[in-house]
Order: sequence, then structure tokens, then C-alpha cells
Amino acid sequence: MKREIKFKAWHKSQKQMFTALYLTFSGRIGVWNNEETEIDFTSEYPYLELIQYTGLKDKNGVEIYEGDIVGYEDRKWEVVFSYDRWDMKNGDYYVRNDDYLDDPGLTVWEASEVIGNIYENPELLK
Repeated sequence: MKREIKFKAWHKSQKQMFTALYLTFSGRIGVWNNEETEIDFTSEYPYLELIQYTGLKDKNGVEIYEGDIVGYEDRKWEVVFSYDRWDMKNGDYYVRNDDYLDDPGLTVWEASEVIGNIYENPELLK
């Protein structure tokens, strides 16, 4: 299955999330928040963290990104990439797509709901 390649960018000093419109091999990134702007990623690198789209959607059709916090089975989980796939992590516990399924036709992603992310809402994991 092909996955659409998309990114967001978290600006650490501005504490602001941007949608990445494009990335170039020369190190420039076009981002969007309230207005389109271009940032030289090479000079802003210490302040920007690129966040990758997983290619997955939650039960409401919301795109799931790395670092998102999802609600699943009455718990809150961080979306992480581990080894060779996307997982949900809560402390030392992981949920993988083949774990804890009541309905074999349903994936954990389709049963989850994005409720925030670790950048803007870290308190959700406490």
C-alpha cells in the first residue's frame, strides 16, 4: 500500500505548529500557519522538528501524525515509530495493530481518536 508523504513542523522557540507545504533538497521548507512563508530549514534546524504523517486516519477520518496523542480503550497513547511500523505507546506499554482486537476487521487506528499531540498538549499523557 502506498502512503502519502506529508509533514508538519513544530517550531520549538515559537511553540507553534506549521503545516509543511514543501521540502527541498537544498534545505528549504515552505510552511503554513496563518500565512504562507518559507523558512530556511538549515538555519532554523535547531528550532524546527519535522513530524511525519503516518498514512493512517482515526475513527473520525483525522490524519494521524508522529507525536499525536490518541485515545484508545480508555487510555491515552503517543503515536511512535518503532522498528518497522507505527505503534501506540503509553509508558512501557505498546499497542500494535495486531494487539487487542475484538473485531478482526477493525484496526486499532480506526478505533482510536486524535485528541492532541506531545508538542501542544503534553499534559494529556500525565
